[in-house]
Order: sequence, then C-alpha cells, then structure tokens
Amino acid sequence: MTTAITIWLIGAAVVAVAGVLLTRASARRTTVPVVVERWYRTREHLRSDVGRLVAAAFVLLAGAGLTFGLGWPLGRLAHRLEGHVDKPVFRWFSDTVRPGAFSSLQSLLTQMGNRPEIKVIAVVAAVGLAVAWRRRWWIPVVMIVAAFVLEKYVQSGLGKVVLRGHPPTTKGTYPSGGCARLMSMYGTILYLALRTWRPALWVRGLLWTLLAEAAWFEGYARTYRLEHWFTDVMGGWIVGGLLLLTFVLTASTLAGPRAGERPPRPASSEAAPLDVRA
Repeated sequence: MTTAITIWLIGAAVVAVAGVLLTRASARRTTVPVVVERWYRTREHLRSDVGRLVAAAFVLLAGAGLTFGLGWPLGRLAHRLEGHVDKPVFRWFSDTVRPGAFSSLQSLLTQMGNRPEIKVIAVVAAVGLAVAWRRRWWIPVVMIVAAFVLEKYVQSGLGKVVLRGHPPTTKGTYPSGGCARLMSMYGTILYLALRTWRPALWVRGLLWTLLAEAAWFEGYARTYRLEHWFTDVMGGWIVGGLLLLTFVLTASTLAGPRAGERPPRPASSEAAPLDVRA
C-alpha cells in the first residue's frame, strides 16, 4: 500500500513540475510558434472562404476523424501489450489494494470522469458560460453539447472496432471513458471560460495544470480500483487529449479572434508580443 501511495504522489509531483516548466517557458516566449501562427492564418482563411459555421464543422469532423484514426491502431497495440504490461500491473494492484482511507479516496476520485457527474457539470457550465458570453451565448452551449456527444461516439466506436476485452473484475475497456471524458469535457469548459475571463498567465498555467492533475488522479484511480487495464487508461489520456485539441480548435474557429487580437508573427520573424491567452 505504501508503494501505491508513493507512485500516486510521484505522478502528481511530475505533473505539477511539468505544468510549472511549461508556464515558465510560455512566459519567456516573445514570439508565436510557427505552428500556432499557421493555425491562426488557416483559421481565418477557412472562415472567410466558407463561413465560420462550415469551417467549425470541418475542423470538428476532421479532428474527430483523426482522433479515431490514431486511436484505432493504438488500441490494437494496447491489446498486444496486454500480457506484457496490463496483466502484471493488474496483478500488482490486485495484491496491493487494501481497504482504508487511500482506497476510499480512489473511489471518490474515480467519480470525476463518470458520465452522470459530467452531465451535471456540463449543464451548469453551459448556463454560466452562456451568460458570460452574452450575445454569443450559443457558442459555449453548442460546443459543450458537441463535445459531450462526440466524445461518447468516438469512445464507443473505438471500443467496438478494437474489441480488446476487459479485466476480469469489471467491463471497462479501451479507451478509458472516464479519462477521455474528463480531459475533453473539463478542458473544453476551461477553454471557453478563459476566452471570457482573462487572468494572469500563472493563473492560466495553474488551471491547466490542475486539469492535468485531475487526469492523472482519474487514470490512477481507474487502474488502482481494477476498473481498466493500464493501457486502457493511457488510451483514454491520448484520446481525451486529441479530442480536447479538436474542441479547442473548433471553438476558436467558431468564435474567431478576440477583440483587439493582432495577427501573430511566426517565431522566425522579428520579435512580436505573444498573445498567450487561452
């Protein structure tokens, strides 16, 4: 049990340190990375050529397709690694888990990614963000609904095509829905909130780091409680991260540039102020 707690704490510490380092690196940048600059320009070209609704739909479907296309072979790889990775990890946790305060904590943490809890949070967030976005109230509502529905079908679709089975203790399969939902849904809500509320860089860094910590806690709890194979959890993190990126780019396409936002220059150009808002 002590080793399990140590691993849990080390993982949380690694995520926290990574968040601090990424925030500090973002603060030191004076120019926009080339890939970000190209995205800004591609977004505006799409919006001007086909309109923001069609452009946003294209980004959403393309991102979902790419996520599915990458998740499929990763799921097959996870299935092949079952005997080498998943079963040894499963046996170790099975021998380690004991009733107590830490086990009760894991039972609580795993609920963060449950669909019923996320439904409630999604409804509350949609109402609150609709008020905050004022005349464009429909954008956060559409994005939250789209994120919830698309995550569900991408996850279930991958489960059906991969067909890797599940641990003997539960029916949890690839990819971990709890991890994918937590990252994609909470991350989308956070991004939409930061589009209106523009705190200091360190606050934004802290909030994104807290999201990453929640993903770690969720994945660890699912593994600790023998609800998923470990590679299911890893697949959930990857799928959730790709879906979050898809939803962020879609929301950015739908909403367009913020008021006063200037076209960025690539990193190779002369130094220009970096807009690091969400």
